[in-house]
Amino acid sequence: MVLVCHPSHRLAGLEQIPIEALEGVNMVGFDRDLTIRRKIDRVLDAHRVEVEMVMEFDNIETIKRAVEIDAGVALLPQPTVAGSAAQAALAVRPLANGELVRPLGIIRRRGKELGVTARRFVELLTSEAERTGGSPAGKGSAGNGSADNDSAGNRPAAAPAAGDRPAEEELVGS
Repeated sequence: MVLVCHPSHRLAGLEQIPIEALEGVNMVGFDRDLTIRRKIDRVLDAHRVEVEMVMEFDNIETIKRAVEIDAGVALLPQPTVAGSAAQAALAVRPLANGELVRPLGIIRRRGKELGVTARRFVELLTSEAERTGGSPAGKGSAGNGSADNDSAGNRPAAAPAAGDRPAEEELVGS
């Protein structure tokens, strides 16, 4: 997650943003019922930082448009603002402590081997997460890896137990 603000905002002049620097700012955020909003609120509370939530949306693109018109700052996943930063429409700054990470889930069929393209896509996501300081959060619905995965990261085929969902999820931080 990164801080996104209008290029003329006072925080745009900092290289990294400590959470405490958000004290009192106008913030454009996610709707209260979204998990990512609750996580952001917990981090702000843990640092005893109060912000003025001026707008709430369930859509990242809408949040970015509000920040572009200088309605406030936002905390957004870094990949969602890469193009906007390049166009100088938004200032994007990393958070100093790196404690806000939005997981990315990959859902796939259990017991079915991934094709070459899908395997490469998973490798790309996990290598990008490791390169940017994130790390794969785990494999499987419980979020933990298994030593009996094959070299492609697939679990051996097994008959699902009654009530099991026929998918597993791999989480990657961003």
